[in-house]
Amino acid sequence: MSDRIVTNRFRTIVIALLCAIAPLARGAGNLVAHEWGTFTSLQDENGNAIGGINTDDEPVPNFVHNIAPTLLLPINEPPLSSKSVATCHSDVTMRLETPVIYFHPSEGFDSLFDVKVQFRGGWLTQYFPNAIAEAPGISQNNFGPLMPSTTGSLAWNNVSLVDSGEGPPTNAAVWTTPRRVNAANVEIKDEREKFLFYRGVGHLGAPLRVVRSGPEFIITKVVGGPIDELWLADVRADGTAAFRPLHPLKNSPAFLITTPATFVPEDYSSGAMKMLKSALQAGLMNAGLFQDEANALLDTWEVSYFKSAGLRLFFFVPRNWTDVSLPLTISSGGDCSCPGQKTTGRTAVKPAQIEITRVMVGRIELITPEQRGLLARIAAGSATAALNNFQSVGQNPSNNDPQNDPAYRAYLELGRFRNALVLDEQKRNPTPVLDDFIQRFRLQGYEPQRGR
Repeated sequence: MSDRIVTNRFRTIVIALLCAIAPLARGAGNLVAHEWGTFTSLQDENGNAIGGINTDDEPVPNFVHNIAPTLLLPINEPPLSSKSVATCHSDVTMRLETPVIYFHPSEGFDSLFDVKVQFRGGWLTQYFPNAIAEAPGISQNNFGPLMPSTTGSLAWNNVSLVDSGEGPPTNAAVWTTPRRVNAANVEIKDEREKFLFYRGVGHLGAPLRVVRSGPEFIITKVVGGPIDELWLADVRADGTAAFRPLHPLKNSPAFLITTPATFVPEDYSSGAMKMLKSALQAGLMNAGLFQDEANALLDTWEVSYFKSAGLRLFFFVPRNWTDVSLPLTISSGGDCSCPGQKTTGRTAVKPAQIEITRVMVGRIELITPEQRGLLARIAAGSATAALNNFQSVGQNPSNNDPQNDPAYRAYLELGRFRNALVLDEQKRNPTPVLDDFIQRFRLQGYEPQRGR
């Protein structure tokens, strides 16, 4: 019997046991809060974070509150757009993607509480229900520098939990998928939802550094805290994929892992990502999430995690790193000064009665030789001559479709953070042709004004 079959059977047994135990734990405390989310970064071959990754390939519904509507540029934004956006803000080296917080009250729980989250080195830009938001450096869509000292915050006051009530109507999978969890409904003023939602962007590095050294990756830990298992995954455009689990030395302050930077052909299969998803599910539940919560995370990011082409490293972020970078507090509420808030008969919950579990997935996108090849093709090519016929923004006859340009098609193949990759390449190896490509398709990055 192969090691892979034994491993898969063991995972199946672990998941079954966790599924049986999880319902017994739900609501064990007076108030149990479970949070999940993703910290995403992009690293070059030397393990350096690449900035300008504030693109948005998972847009949330329009009812979500947005402190900076033009900070996240849709990944499918057409070229030659004249929108005033902070395209590829050079300071954005981290994406905080879709954290949600679920609440599981004990029977008879009827208390108010407050929730506050801060992002040290970042801005929290989108959230629901409504919150009190602070984002130093953002003013009416004018974006200043984002620094390690920047601290954005959100505060939800007088949160109450109710048994019924639907959230706003939407068909967006990124929103409806997290709703499929057996948790209490959150009510703040006149807004209800199954969870508290927020996300943002930051200027900070990942807890891990991945350096390509010839045929191998050298992975080191740059912060303290346990990281017991990692997964290196490569997803191809044809839907096949390969992955391998990595096991660092436990309790090592700065572990060192070496692993091949590529996979052999027989590692790739159409079912590899299903196996990786099962491994991640077991890990999420072992970290404290209930089964439906773990499934909600993985199903929300089904496309981005498991179907989008690219080479990426997954790991569970150490809790202490999350608590330092993204402090979360849930405290007693009961301030009745909020108009429309139903507080009659409710009491303040005591902090000692609150149990908080936070499970964050780390995701590092790694630049591949194939992407370097695409960047070389762009730098060697030129924009379609027909595009010179554009007299003004918005004049885009169908016969001048930029996708007819081989260089632009190569640009599209670069993946999620294509614009950041092009701008990084221009910094590394500037050429007039690449500069012309950036200018012609208006891919310039955003450089904030900095104090002298």
